[in-house]
Amino acid sequence: KIWIIRFVQPDMDEPALLRMLVLSRNITYDRSWDISLRLEGKPGARNIAENKPVAEFLERLPSFCPQGLSHRQKQQLDLFSGDIRKTDWELPEGFETISFDLLGIQNKPWSPPKSKRMAVVTPFLTEGALEWLRKQTDKIEAVISRPEEIDKLKTETDQLAEKWFTLDDAAQSEDG
Repeated sequence: KIWIIRFVQPDMDEPALLRMLVLSRNITYDRSWDISLRLEGKPGARNIAENKPVAEFLERLPSFCPQGLSHRQKQQLDLFSGDIRKTDWELPEGFETISFDLLGIQNKPWSPPKSKRMAVVTPFLTEGALEWLRKQTDKIEAVISRPEEIDKLKTETDQLAEKWFTLDDAAQSEDG
């Protein structure tokens, strides 16, 4: 669930402003949590390696359209993917780097990159998944899940992460 918006100022010779929104919300009535990321940036002169997966995803979109794209739509998509390749994103406070992993695009299983720290946010949880993720990082800082999922875990599983959190069922978003 990715939205990419390209803002241009007509009659101005400035690069476009790109806004990328990454959302987790399913269009259902379930009570799953929503997570979102908002990035903004302007394309520069050079390609940025970290943006390659997003650009390739955009380039592959026409293969998912049964009726194809018009010539104009294809040109717009090419413009977006070219701009994405060169966009230097303003990162949220506390972040120094960014990387993108788009599931289902490459024909290989997903694995998170090796890291020093990791937080796991999931409505569904198993010991096997946590053990696998623990091998991908030096330390799992926190696990955030539903109380009923954490309750199903073996007692010794709590050693896999530093902290464990749940959301209160009564918690609501600002607009909810």
